[in-house]
Amino acid sequence: MGTEFQVLAAVVAVLLLGFLLLIRSVASARPNDMADRPMLAEFDGGKYRPLARLFNQDDEEFLRTQRGFQPEMLSELRASRRQVAREYLASLKVDFLALHGLATELLAVAPIDQPELASTLASMKVRFFWGLGLAHAGLMLHAAGLDGVRPVAALADLFQGLHQQTHALASAHAASLAA
Repeated sequence: MGTEFQVLAAVVAVLLLGFLLLIRSVASARPNDMADRPMLAEFDGGKYRPLARLFNQDDEEFLRTQRGFQPEMLSELRASRRQVAREYLASLKVDFLALHGLATELLAVAPIDQPELASTLASMKVRFFWGLGLAHAGLMLHAAGLDGVRPVAALADLFQGLHQQTHALASAHAASLAA
């Protein structure tokens, strides 16, 4: 029993260390200069919806029922899906940071002080990076054969919420310039 506990403790320690390093690298990312950011209309949260369906077990079950199925096929499918998920997450991170930066800029030039919205934006950023860290940890667990962690849908929802907040800020800014 002692050896099993030590192995489990070592695995948990390695996963925790990896998670902390991931959070550190993700949180230290800085958005691009305002001139390099895409315009609000260029952001589409819908392109991240497939991320939530990427690890649907139905596809694996279907693959297992096919003639000529080899276990290596399942391993390749799972590995390729993890790679696609990492690419989606990297793109989502870039878009989120750019959109968050745009919202922050719009909030800074807003004619009315909105501390509650500033708090909401800060909270969204913290929740996003927490969710991103969990998503990457889930990918590490998926690679180890554990499939329980799937927080990627929440990231897409958070991105959509930020998009709506930024759109409202942009509309208010445009209205204040027109007045």
